[in-house]
Amino acid sequence: MERPTSELQITIVIGLDEEPEETGWLLSRDSTDEVVARSNAGKYKTAKATIEDVAVIDIGEAYLFCVTDAGSNGMTDGTYSVNYKGWPLVLGDARFEGEACHVVEITEEEFNDLFDQT
Repeated sequence: MERPTSELQITIVIGLDEEPEETGWLLSRDSTDEVVARSNAGKYKTAKATIEDVAVIDIGEAYLFCVTDAGSNGMTDGTYSVNYKGWPLVLGDARFEGEACHVVEITEEEFNDLFDQT
C-alpha cells in the first residue's frame, strides 16, 4: 500500500446537547493561529444530534482544537472527539464553561505506526 501525502483528513465528531445552537468549534495552526476549519455557534439546530465535520491537517504540525459554548454552561450530556481513521486524537465530555481547547498533532513517527497497522 502506498503511503499517503503529508496531509491527513481528520473527523470532528460532536454529540450535541439540548442547546445545539450554542455549540461551535475552531481548528487553527498552533504556530501561526491560522484558522484551518471552523463551525460557528448557530449552525447546529437539532438537539442531541451527532454531527461529523472533516478538516485537513499536516503531519508533524501542531493544531489547536477549541470547542465553544455560547451559553458558557458547557454541553450538558454532550461529547466531542477529533479522530484520524477512527483513532481518537482528542476526547472530551463537554464539562467546560465557555471553551475547551486541546492540542491536535500527529507526528511523523505516530503516523508511521498507524500506517503500518492499516
